[in-house]
Formats: sequence, structure tokens, C-alpha cells
Amino acid sequence: QLDTAWATLKAKYPDVKFPEGMNIKFAELYAISSDVVGWLKIDNTKISTVLLQKENDDDYYLYRDIYGNSSRYGNPYVKSVCNMGREGLSKNTIIYGHNTHDKLIFNKLESYMSVQGYLNAPIITLDTLYETTKWKIFAVMLTNADPKDDNGHIFTYLYPSFSSEDAFLSKMAQIKARSMIHTGVDVQAGDKTLMLYTCYRSIFSSGRLVIVARQLREGESEDINPSLVYYDSSAIFPQAYYGKKN
Repeated sequence: QLDTAWATLKAKYPDVKFPEGMNIKFAELYAISSDVVGWLKIDNTKISTVLLQKENDDDYYLYRDIYGNSSRYGNPYVKSVCNMGREGLSKNTIIYGHNTHDKLIFNKLESYMSVQGYLNAPIITLDTLYETTKWKIFAVMLTNADPKDDNGHIFTYLYPSFSSEDAFLSKMAQIKARSMIHTGVDVQAGDKTLMLYTCYRSIFSSGRLVIVARQLREGESEDINPSLVYYDSSAIFPQAYYGKKN
């Protein structure tokens, strides 16, 4: 039955070279654009979107849609340095989407800045063309993209890989220290991580809101322990945050 469905699709799109082993549910999207690499969905939010990835070009889909047409909303995309292929995901998968206030894209990530928002939707589903993965959010971080907003400093975190397990754990600890929500979710050396990041300019001009999750381990429940979740007033923010809040 699957072979018949594939035969029909290949006859419908004779010029499309579908990747070996891809899930057939992506075939129609892939026929539109070979830059399709997956789908991002977060239950209890309105985030459910195709993901694109342009080789060696992280600006391409900032202001283009899946058809390659100009769009002020762009399309959420995976950074080109990250692997989304059959061989599996990178140590850290990085996804960017615009935060627009007049159309629902990554604007809904702002809900994670409250405890209730986190508890409503702590699990992310990431489908690649080849597998379905689930992720448990462990940090909600506000950073700056311009050094002027933090005394000349930028906290770096957008890496697809790390030099060692210690380097990975050190960076995750730094991220947790910057998380405005204490989640009680641990991170171990063997985990893979996922970052969703978007602009957040409500407090200072170069603000970036980053949601960080780690892949659900084999046999692990999706449940979160609400008693461990609280707003962490001791979290580290860029200096411009304190200036505007005072």
C-alpha cells in the first residue's frame, strides 16, 4: 500500500527527487520545496509549522515563505549548521522564527515567560523527514544580540555541537542560570538539546527569547512535576533588562 502511494506521488511529481527513507507525509510539502526538513508542533499552543533549511544561508527564510516568495513573516527555519538528515539530529538543534504581533508564528513563545505558560506546554514535538522526536523544555532565557545591552558582553549559545561533554554540561548550566523559569528538568551529558529562539524587544532593542529543551529519554514520561516549577527571580538577565525594569 505504501509502495503504491509512493508510486502515485512519483508519477505526480516526476521532477522531484524524494530522499530515500523519508516519511511519505512530507512528500507534498517536499514537492513544493526541497528545503523542507520537518515540522514543529507544540500542543496547547498555536505553534504548528513546517520547518525549512537553506544550505549555507541562514538569512534566506527570514523574509521568504516556503515557495520562495517575499514575506515579511518569513518561515521558521533550522540553522544551516544543524543536521536534520537520516543520520540523526545534531547535539543541539537550533530553530529561528519571527516574533510578529499581527500573525501567529513564534509570538506564542512569550507564554513561556510565566509559570502557567510553561506548565501548559512543556513538551515540543519535532518531526524530521525520517523520525518523530519529543523534547522536554528545561529553560526559558532572555538574552541580547547587541553587546551594548549587556556591558559589551554577548552570551553565546547557538552551537550545533560541543568540544566535550564537560563543555556541553557547562553551557547547559550557564543556560539554566539564565532561565527565568525554574523547571526542575535535568540535563545529562548524553542528552541532545533543542533551541527555539526569536526576537523579544519589549524590554530592550536586541532582546532574544530562547526556549531550550532536551530530548525525551527512552521510557521517560512527558509529565512535569509542578511542585518544582517556579519563577526564578535570581535568574541572570542582560544588564539592559535591569535598567528598563527599574
